[in-house]
Amino acid sequence: MTAISPFVPALGAELDKLAPTVRRHLRQESGGSLFSGRLRSRWRRGGPIGWLLARILRVDFRAIEDSAPFELRNALLAGDTMLWRRTLLGARAIIDNLGVMRWDPARGALVDAIGRGRAIEVELVPAVEDKGLVLVSRRQWLRVLGVRIPLPRWVAGSAVVREREEPGGRMTLALALHHPWLGGYAGYEAELQAVLS
Repeated sequence: MTAISPFVPALGAELDKLAPTVRRHLRQESGGSLFSGRLRSRWRRGGPIGWLLARILRVDFRAIEDSAPFELRNALLAGDTMLWRRTLLGARAIIDNLGVMRWDPARGALVDAIGRGRAIEVELVPAVEDKGLVLVSRRQWLRVLGVRIPLPRWVAGSAVVREREEPGGRMTLALALHHPWLGGYAGYEAELQAVLS
């Protein structure tokens, strides 16, 4: 079976509306990619609850300084499944996250299993906006001892991921997390350049 990026079936013809750098990143025609750059900004709010949620999701970047090295690696697996890995190399800490993403046509969403044990599962709805990619989270689950537990939005909140092309073929990757009670409570923006695509 030939491996293809899950974004190919997820976006279909919409893929051609993306800016070249974003389109190349999402197509993964070489079987994988490496984008490297710097963290442009990061933020966290929401008091103790926001801190706890950010820690659980591994996006509490207080120990990471702005301009810290940032890497995003992707590798195609079997079918329309892709492994992603995000690494931030701060002076005082290293934050390393990974996930496995696949297209699920029955759900009409990308399904992202996040973490080394794939403990968090998130449905992501992709769209093209101003030649960039927007991913909006929908339903979410927590896996505990093999049991998949649905997480209501008032517990899990939501996420928006944006990829857009910058001048010179660079790419910006941004994540914003939102909770219905706290509002926006954590996020980051990184500027990346293709090293391998």
